[in-house]
Amino acid sequence: MNWKKLLVSPPPSSAWMLGNDRLVLGVRGRKAGLRGGVRSVGEGVFQTGPVGLQGVERSALVPLLLGLNDELGGGKRPAVALPTAWTRYQLFELQGLPKKRAEAEDVVRWRLKKMLPVPPSDLRIDLVRYPDQEDRERVLVAMILDRAATELEAAFEEAGLVPGVLVPRLFLLGEGGAGWLLVMEAGPDGLGILVHENGSPRAARFRTVVPGRGVEGTAAAELRLLGVFLRENLGVPEEAPIHVRICSDDEALRSEIEELVGEAAGFEVLEEAAPPEVPGVEAGRATRRALYALVGRAG
Repeated sequence: MNWKKLLVSPPPSSAWMLGNDRLVLGVRGRKAGLRGGVRSVGEGVFQTGPVGLQGVERSALVPLLLGLNDELGGGKRPAVALPTAWTRYQLFELQGLPKKRAEAEDVVRWRLKKMLPVPPSDLRIDLVRYPDQEDRERVLVAMILDRAATELEAAFEEAGLVPGVLVPRLFLLGEGGAGWLLVMEAGPDGLGILVHENGSPRAARFRTVVPGRGVEGTAAAELRLLGVFLRENLGVPEEAPIHVRICSDDEALRSEIEELVGEAAGFEVLEEAAPPEVPGVEAGRATRRALYALVGRAG
């Protein structure tokens, strides 16, 4: 997926934000800045399951890609942001991980054997390595079913587009700065969670909605568990605040979770301005933040 390179390289001129019910394309012009467009997606175009995206109805997707890209004059090599719920991700602390990429992936696949309901050989994985100490390192692993990723890329290629990168949306919502930052992305499918210490990931997971609790109840339970885990397992000092960035396209849901964070011991809502609006796109905060992270910088 090569998504880490995206975060440190010059931004692409256009980016797609995919979703179960719509496509968003953002295009950055040299003078006009960022603008965008939207296409609705019919039911069944994207098929999802226990481990995220399962398949793609290419015959329905290709005309949507062609039409919107032609309308906005999008680039031929765009970035593509995937809904966080379409992917799975895990953070490992490993010692003696081989330097060669293929050998390192074999080690990670072996570790994944009992963690997912599909064989690791069915997954396309991407690794981002963060050296820790001596020969020990933290490895952030992003995963998607290989057949689903292949079908998605084939649809883009049929529309004359070559995705430069596929990236889970959660990874675009802020790497953090000094101190501890919890990025929590809330949506109808569940919660994306990424914890940073001084800009480096320390915990990552996706939580599906707990039956009978809803997204809000699931978030409340997760905050309680995270509070204990971060203090006891990761050694966050009691006096150190854990700032929380709540991202959602549902403003009411975002506000409810913000209240939960305000009531949770040891957590503080990160006060920051909402991302700017994107001309041509009616989008919530999470989509806007991700679009600006991908293509919103001046070029």
